[in-house]
Amino acid sequence: MSRKWCRDARSDLAAADKRVADADKRLADADKRLADARHDLAAARHDLAVAEAQKERDEDDMKQCKQDIKQCKEYVKQYRQHVATTLKLLNAAQEAALELYPSSRKRKREERVDEAYKARKDRWNKLNEVLNKRKKSQTAETCGFSYVSWSDVHPIFGHFRELEFNKQDLPNGIKDQLLGVIKVYDDLTKSSSKTESQVFVFINAVLCYLCKDLKNDLVFTYEGDVSGSYVIADGIFELIMSDRKNGSKICLAEAKKDNMDQGEAQCLVGCEAVSDSEAKVNVYGIVSNYIEWIFLASKNDGIYRYKTPTIGCDGFYPSDHQSFERVLVDIYSFVCMVINNK
Repeated sequence: MSRKWCRDARSDLAAADKRVADADKRLADADKRLADARHDLAAARHDLAVAEAQKERDEDDMKQCKQDIKQCKEYVKQYRQHVATTLKLLNAAQEAALELYPSSRKRKREERVDEAYKARKDRWNKLNEVLNKRKKSQTAETCGFSYVSWSDVHPIFGHFRELEFNKQDLPNGIKDQLLGVIKVYDDLTKSSSKTESQVFVFINAVLCYLCKDLKNDLVFTYEGDVSGSYVIADGIFELIMSDRKNGSKICLAEAKKDNMDQGEAQCLVGCEAVSDSEAKVNVYGIVSNYIEWIFLASKNDGIYRYKTPTIGCDGFYPSDHQSFERVLVDIYSFVCMVINNK
């Protein structure tokens, strides 16, 4: 009886030892899981601290950007005030001159229409009739380009002749360089809405890269002011490209709101004013909204015109590289033709 009891006791003791060992093992596992949980918690707290620090830096950067934008707007406002003041002073000086010499402007206009411009005189007279009707006020001496619509000048300029020029090979690697630049610009501006200034950035990039090997021949003038003498028109071109040697000019008009007709009207009126004020037989123009490009030539015997293919784009980045290259070839060839004065 006592032996059986001892065996049972030993068996119970062994079972109890086993349960204690199992409990110790579970306790060790629980300790490990607790340690892992503490480690994960510490890592999460660290990531949270890093994220909060990054958020603070981003907020500081955003604050700085807003300050920079505010400062830029202030600079633009001051610049516009300066331009407005300058224009007022110029107008006052002009009015004073007209009071002293009331017939001087009329006499100057008549003198400008000399033998070399007889072929243009009829066109200019018809244009002046339109400009007189479209002037901001009847007391104004001139009419701004922007007040003239395509329907106004279509009877005068609408009978185009085909503008012809020889196609030139693009400078080595220029297409790939331009695609790289446009990709960067496009990525930076994708989130913003399309604006006129943004469109001009891309137009300007194309012209600058295509003409960089022609820098010894060309001068770029931004916001080029133009005022006719006999032709009573004035205004500002976004860009005027001038040949250093022969003085030929290419006047760029951006097609606002993708209105190419309106862009052509303004460009052609401006080209006539340049021809008048600078005694040029041939004046060239470009109208573009970056996707479409139109080349113009104002000559004594009429208006010449050429329209490039349309660039297939995703945003501003050309999705159709072939059409993009054809347009680049056309632009480069047109500029070379003007430089060579052919």
